[in-house]
Amino acid sequence: MQKAILTPMGDGERLKMSPSEIKTELQDGSQTAASMARIPDLTDNEIEQLCDIIAEPGRIVSVPHGQELIVTDDGIAECFGGSEADGGSGVSISRQSSVLSYERGRRMKLADVKHYVAEKLKVDVMDLVDEDVMYALRKDLGIGVVTPEAGGPEEILAKCKVAELLDIEINSVQRFKSLIRS
Repeated sequence: MQKAILTPMGDGERLKMSPSEIKTELQDGSQTAASMARIPDLTDNEIEQLCDIIAEPGRIVSVPHGQELIVTDDGIAECFGGSEADGGSGVSISRQSSVLSYERGRRMKLADVKHYVAEKLKVDVMDLVDEDVMYALRKDLGIGVVTPEAGGPEEILAKCKVAELLDIEINSVQRFKSLIRS
């Protein structure tokens, strides 16, 4: 019998899965995402690397330099402060305190990332969560909007522009560029 691995689901619930179940989930997810995005599936080596990361028993997992992935969840404020009916705990805590608590628990620097993005886009940090401001800005910058418009940039073009504006590397952009060069 294979060792059970305790892994969190998207909603935070912990689930025990065998390594083969995790590998199957990753392969299925990769195939679905690749089909939807019209990009190649993850390679066997990439699937194995993800399996190793998920199976790591430690709370903090490291990846080689250059393979980091920023994961953010600004919706965490709802987990702390939302009503129990909407999945929150009903704890009386401000949005800022919720985000800071999440950052500490997950060892993330959301505030630093937000300030970096706001500076690059030449907007106030609070503008990043204002749907109207960001809709107009994304449209002006040609980086796509949440609800695509006819004649707007295609997803990969929008990602290319985001990478350029923020002066960052985005794996899907790098992969796309390597595919069109060959």
